[in-house]
Parts: sequence; structure tokens; C-alpha cells
Amino acid sequence: MKSLLFKIIVLACLVHSYSNAQTGIFYSTDKDLSNSLINSIYQDKRDYIWIATEDGLNKFDGVKFSVYKNNLKDSTSLKNNYVRCMYEDSKGRFWVGGINGLQLFNRTSNKFSNIHLYSSNNILQPRMLHLYLKAKMEQFG
Repeated sequence: MKSLLFKIIVLACLVHSYSNAQTGIFYSTDKDLSNSLINSIYQDKRDYIWIATEDGLNKFDGVKFSVYKNNLKDSTSLKNNYVRCMYEDSKGRFWVGGINGLQLFNRTSNKFSNIHLYSSNNILQPRMLHLYLKAKMEQFG
């Protein structure tokens, strides 16, 4: 009798614990993310989640992913699929850093423009140094 009562109590506890279990949504590279190797995750001021991967830039709007990749036939596409970082400045401009340099993303047109960091003699342009330092100051302080 005690054994039966013990089994009923254990069964009731298991049923109760499973009924309170949280469910979630699993996103994979099969249909969602462009790559599972994630370099950076950033939430912008519009509440989009941006995920920098080794094979593209992913934007999550809360429902679906948009993937941005390099297209050799389109000079306004992502410069390289290996994206390292993203940053939104105080003016709402969205910057994307990859292994081949820096790009500015135009949210209206969904196009990227290349930012030339160095002058012809490989010296960091003053405006790019200013942008870099300003971004660091906004980020940390």
C-alpha cells in the first residue's frame, strides 16, 4: 500500500513539473541563421537583434530572420560575409565591421556603403579616428 501511494505521489510531482516547464523556440542554421559561428550579438534602438556570423549578418525582428550576405554583382551588398561586430551611434547610424573593413548600413534601402578607413599612404583618416574614438566613448561612458 505504501509503495502504491509513493508511486502516485511521484507521478503527480512529475506531471506537475512537466506542466510548468517553459517552452522556447529553437533557431538553427537549417532555415534561420546563416551560420552557427557567432561573433557578436547586438540589440539596436529599434529592438532588432543583429547577429554577426562568419557567413553573413542576420537581423531578427522578433518573428523572422533577414540575412545579409555578400553578392559579387552588387557593390552595395555586404563587403564580406565574415562579420565581426556592429554598432549603432547616437544618430541612429548602423555600422558593420568585418574582416575587410567598415560599412555603413542604410536601413531605408537595405544597402551597405563602404567606409574608407585609410588614406592612400595607409594612414588612418582623421574622421575615421574621430568616429572610432566617439563610438568607444559612447559604448563605455
